[in-house]
Amino acid sequence: MGTSNKSAANGSNGAGTEVNIDPATQLQEIQKLLFGQQIAQLESAISHLRKEMRQQFDSLEKAFNTQVDKLRKETARQLQDINQHFEHLNEQQSNRAAGIEDEADSLKQALNQFEAQTEAAHQSIEKQLAQECQLLRDDMAAQHAELSQGLQGNTEQLAHDKVDRELLAKLFDQLAHTIRN
Repeated sequence: MGTSNKSAANGSNGAGTEVNIDPATQLQEIQKLLFGQQIAQLESAISHLRKEMRQQFDSLEKAFNTQVDKLRKETARQLQDINQHFEHLNEQQSNRAAGIEDEADSLKQALNQFEAQTEAAHQSIEKQLAQECQLLRDDMAAQHAELSQGLQGNTEQLAHDKVDRELLAKLFDQLAHTIRN
C-alpha cells in the first residue's frame, strides 16, 4: 500500500517528484475516510455526555452547597442558642452568688447586732444584778440592825423582867415561908 501511495502521489504531481507523507498522517486520513462519521458521532455523544455530566455535577454541587449552607446556618443558630443559654446560666449563677453573698453579709450583720445586743443585755443584767445585790445587802443590813436593836431591847427587857421574876420568886418564897409559919 505504501508503494501505491507513492505512485499515486507521483502520478498526481505529474512531475515525477516524490512527496514524502508521514505514515501517521496517512493513517489518520484513512481513519477519517473510513470512520470519520462514526468518530464524529462518538465525539458528539462524548461531548453531550460530558455536558450532561457537568450539568449533573453542577446540580449536585449546588445541592451540596445548599445543604452545607443550611447546616452552617442551623449550626450557627444552635451555637447561638447554646451561648445564650450558657450566658443565662452564668447570669443566674452570678445572681445566686450575689444573693448568697448578700444573705451572708446580712446574716453577719444580724449576728454582729445580736452579739452587741447580747453583750449590752449581759452588761445591763450584771448591772441590775449588782444593784439588786447592793439593795439586798442594804436591806439585810437594815433588817439586821433592826433585828439586832429589837433583840437587844428584848434582851434588856427580858433581863429586866427576869430580875422581876427572881424578885417575884423570892417574894413568893418569902410569902410561902411566912404562910407556913
